[in-house]
Amino acid sequence: MGMRRHILASAISFSSGQPCRASQTVTRGDAGAGNPGAQPRIRGWANYYRHVVSKQTFSKLDNQLHWVLRRSAKRRHPNKSGDWAFNRYWSYRETRWEFNVGKLALDKHAATEITRHVKVVVNRSPFDGDAAYWSEGSVRNSRSPLRARLIAKQTNRCVWCHGVLCWNDPQEGHHLDGERRNNRLSNLWLVHRHCHDDIHGVGYA
Repeated sequence: MGMRRHILASAISFSSGQPCRASQTVTRGDAGAGNPGAQPRIRGWANYYRHVVSKQTFSKLDNQLHWVLRRSAKRRHPNKSGDWAFNRYWSYRETRWEFNVGKLALDKHAATEITRHVKVVVNRSPFDGDAAYWSEGSVRNSRSPLRARLIAKQTNRCVWCHGVLCWNDPQEGHHLDGERRNNRLSNLWLVHRHCHDDIHGVGYA
């Protein structure tokens, strides 16, 4: 087990240079937070590796990204001091300093919760009819934290038909206000694909 954990940690550390190199490109925009390409890169990379031994690597990445952003801010304002640039782009919120442009704050890798994979019980099968067991696993192992929260909020039921959201059912998110960019939890339903078509009045030939 120790060897396996060591291999996992080494593997993630080996690839940790990728987001840091990408961050140098991201900061060419409005120093990260104002650039729409920054957040998806950080969230996507952190969510991909959150199932392995990665907490230490996440902290290291945040530290490296911090200094990349500090240098970028200084280059944008060559006639200002380092302290001025820091106060211009960083603010203290709750318990930590956050890089932000206006109201947009740049995500941190270390803020991503680490979750471990749980092995499937030997006598279980996706076709044994136990939807609750398999749905619990889909929540726990989902690469989309938002989808996992929706499943938990809806107690694994489709809001439209009240049927169980099985692991192999095609599922879609329905935006209550019709605005697809509004992904607040209160604005979303997780429904079956055919239920989503029914909501929008899509007919079948």
